[in-house]
Amino acid sequence: NYLLKPVNESRMFDVLENFRKEYQKKDEYFTAKTQTGFIKIKMKDIEYLEAQNKTVIVHLNNSTTIEIRELFSKCENIFSIDNGFFKCHRSYIVNMEYVEQFTKSQIITYNKENIPISRNNYVAFKEVYFEHMFNAKKEKKLDETVENALKQIKEKKYDTELLKAGVKKECIRHYGFAFEGKKVLIGGE
Repeated sequence: NYLLKPVNESRMFDVLENFRKEYQKKDEYFTAKTQTGFIKIKMKDIEYLEAQNKTVIVHLNNSTTIEIRELFSKCENIFSIDNGFFKCHRSYIVNMEYVEQFTKSQIITYNKENIPISRNNYVAFKEVYFEHMFNAKKEKKLDETVENALKQIKEKKYDTELLKAGVKKECIRHYGFAFEGKKVLIGGE
């Protein structure tokens, strides 16, 4: 979607609302075969994956496990760095969100699970970990910027001007925008 000048107010709100809905998409899921059928697992709930024989044990953030019948190599493609995961060992893929601390030989998750790091993967893991942490801090800053923008809308009483101009209250929506490079975060009330 794009807007041409002069901007039509209702078209602008439609575009913003569509963008907000798109931005706040539902959680991503991973569908896998189990011994009893198929299961849909939220990717953000996965703490780490562990290869055992010809199965993969999915360790969830609530300390439960699910045994799936998938090739670990298929999991490597799905649970990649782009999706916030890292293959730290030939038999383990860890969700970077759950890493509490690490040494040269192991990762400790927030659930106090010990996951080995191979010697060959330590340097790469360390780089990915700090890049991930740096990006997480940026996202918090973007969230704060959006919240501050929404707060400013209330403090400056922008609604008053719109109401005086004849805009109906039910047509007024509040959006906070935060920009960083090509990233855009939009929050609304």
